[in-house]
Amino acid sequence: MRILDTPPEMRRPPHRFPRHNFGLGMEQYCHLYLKEHAEEIKSDYIYLPIYWINNYYYQSHYQHEKGFHAVQEVEEYLAANLNHQERYVTVCVCPEGIYEQLPECKLTVLGAAGAGDVPLPLLCAEHPKRRDVKQDLTASFLGAKDCGGAGTAVRREMFRTFPQFTGDFYLEDHQSGGSFATDIFCSLIYRSRFALAPRGYGKTSFRLYEAMQIGTPPVYIYDEPWLPYADKLDWNSFCVLATPEDLPTLPYKLRDILDLWRTNAVSLLETLVPEFFSFPGVARQLKPIIEGLE
Repeated sequence: MRILDTPPEMRRPPHRFPRHNFGLGMEQYCHLYLKEHAEEIKSDYIYLPIYWINNYYYQSHYQHEKGFHAVQEVEEYLAANLNHQERYVTVCVCPEGIYEQLPECKLTVLGAAGAGDVPLPLLCAEHPKRRDVKQDLTASFLGAKDCGGAGTAVRREMFRTFPQFTGDFYLEDHQSGGSFATDIFCSLIYRSRFALAPRGYGKTSFRLYEAMQIGTPPVYIYDEPWLPYADKLDWNSFCVLATPEDLPTLPYKLRDILDLWRTNAVSLLETLVPEFFSFPGVARQLKPIIEGLE
């Protein structure tokens, strides 16, 4: 597989979101991995290493331009360098996808945040693994109720459903980040048999995979599913899948799930996370994904 040599200004370093997310981002990690293993991938697709979300964030926060939108330099580069006779593939972590106007060519987007042609997991830096603490909560959620986009309606409905259930459910609308919030976030998931993971601004959320990495089966609440590896993995074996229509009965369902299912799910996550839901795991899965593109 060939990899384009894009200019450095199109490969800006990752921003810190969530707040504990130090180190490489998904787009950068995948690029560096593919750069090292390109010869092993048998495909006529050309990899396009542009760090889309980092560019949008940089333009918005450091150049003080309102909101995320197309980057002119990137748009000009695409128009000048992409050939309509070639096929390209890229990784994008922006929940709304690529803003730039694309030239007439075949570009397949591996999308981690809910936009694109092939779903990838939405990953950030891992939290410490589950601690040996008493699990006195059936499920918990700490995060923004109003997350923007279609996710706000899903999260508000979740909050309307769960407050009447006290004691073994804990939900808190928390808008700010920082290490303090991260510590509380982790401690709640450690104490919970399940982690509520409603969609965010995009069709998925970081917390869905953060819960998996910690070792707590997540409850993915979605209006439009974004499930990576759906052709390989049975998500129902390690994750509770629910739509907004399921919310009225979801608290009862979580209480009634057998300990045997949850024990098996936790054990399965220990195997699946390194292989599919970690940075190295996702990078290794790029080979069969790209080789399988039509």
